[in-house]
Amino acid sequence: MKILMIAPEPFFTPRGTPISVHQRLLALSKLGHQVDLLTLHLGQDPTIPGVTIHRVPNVPVINHVRIGPSWAKAFLDILLFCQAILLLIRNQYDVIHSHEEAAFFSVPLSKLFRTRHLYDMHSSLPRQLGNFNIWNCWPIVKLAEILERWTIYTCDAVITVDHDLQERLTALNPRIPSVTIENLALHTYNGTASHITARELKQGMGLGNRLPIVYTGSFERYQGLDLLLKSTMILGRDLILFQHLVIRFL
Repeated sequence: MKILMIAPEPFFTPRGTPISVHQRLLALSKLGHQVDLLTLHLGQDPTIPGVTIHRVPNVPVINHVRIGPSWAKAFLDILLFCQAILLLIRNQYDVIHSHEEAAFFSVPLSKLFRTRHLYDMHSSLPRQLGNFNIWNCWPIVKLAEILERWTIYTCDAVITVDHDLQERLTALNPRIPSVTIENLALHTYNGTASHITARELKQGMGLGNRLPIVYTGSFERYQGLDLLLKSTMILGRDLILFQHLVIRFL
């Protein structure tokens, strides 16, 4: 099977969606599929058998794309859309596999080129906009809700990354074929493997037999780290150690 995967993120960079994209590519490669990955001009080029990486033209003034919506990301999405059209004209694909907001323009592309569309739903974009002040206004959020509903009702299948998204998907369209695939840290991404066991790591940090609480995500506001810190106040145990670890990694 030949797949056009569209990932509107810096790939590869060790953060949320790019990690998920990387895991999808590894799985598809092991299954013997051929994948053309269309992504941004930023990021590293991992070597994955059967995967060819296509990037939008280099935009010198955009050397960083932060998490969440931005005017830079909107401009790059337009470039992704244009290059996706060129790839679809040149190649015959069996599936368009879209991530995040790329699903919105993948819907008309799948209809135009008569290609199946798989939507990889990493978040609910209307909900995500609520975490960014400049984008959290009624017209933009409402447009995102319409586009999200349109995507879910027109695509052929959906992948969600957690049970909360699965519940939202079911509420919007209970008949859509879907599966939940959670992100798991099964390997490293820097080309080197660590042989440090959990027990050795706990001993090195002086934790003994205590139960550690580990957070491995980004420090963006919408991740809810304030709730995590407040929960340590409720638990009341090992608070000083926990705060020390947070400050250390900040």
